[in-house]
Amino acid sequence: MTFAKALATALFATAALIAGSSSSFANLITREFAFTASNFVFQGSVPGTSPFTTIEGSFRVTFDRNVERQDAVDGITLLSLTGDSAPLLLNSPPAYSYFPTLDDEMFVGGAEDGTNGTAGEGFDFTVGIVNVSGDSPTFFAFLYHPDGSKSFFNGFDLDMTFRDLTVDVPEPASLALFGVGLTVVFARRRRKSA
Repeated sequence: MTFAKALATALFATAALIAGSSSSFANLITREFAFTASNFVFQGSVPGTSPFTTIEGSFRVTFDRNVERQDAVDGITLLSLTGDSAPLLLNSPPAYSYFPTLDDEMFVGGAEDGTNGTAGEGFDFTVGIVNVSGDSPTFFAFLYHPDGSKSFFNGFDLDMTFRDLTVDVPEPASLALFGVGLTVVFARRRRKSA
C-alpha cells in the first residue's frame, strides 16, 4: 500500500469516527436564562400572603433537542436565586425536565419532588419555558413553595431573557471534505519530494 493510500484510509477512518460522534453533539444546545417573577397569587387550601414581592434567578442548561428528560440533574447549573434581593437556597439540587414534542417545553426547579411537582421540606420553585430550543423562548409559568408545604404561589408578572451559548460543531460532510483536502496536499508534497 502506498503512503498516499495509507494516509487517505487513515484520514477517512478518522473523519468517519469524528462524524459519527459529532452527530450527537450537533443536537446539544446550551442556553443561559435569567428570570424575574412578581405579583404572586396564593394557590392552596389555607390562604396566605407571599413573603416575597419579587423573585429573580438565572441558570445555565445544556440539553439534547431530540431527547426527552425528566428531573435531570446533569447539565444544569443554578447561577443565582434571590427573593427581594436576598439569596434563596433550594432544598435540593437544581433539575430540569424537557419535552421536545410537547411545544418544546422545559421546566426547571428543585429535584427533590420533581421540577413540575410539589415541594419538599424547604423552598422550591418551578420555571416553565416553551420553545426553549428555538429563536424566541417564552417564559410561561413560575410558581414557588416557600416552606415545603403543599401550598404554593403563582407569579403572574413574568420576564425572561436568554443567551444562546451553543457551540456549532462542524457537520460530518465538512470534516470529510477537510480530510480529502489534507490527503491531496500530503500526496502532492510526497510526489514533489520524491
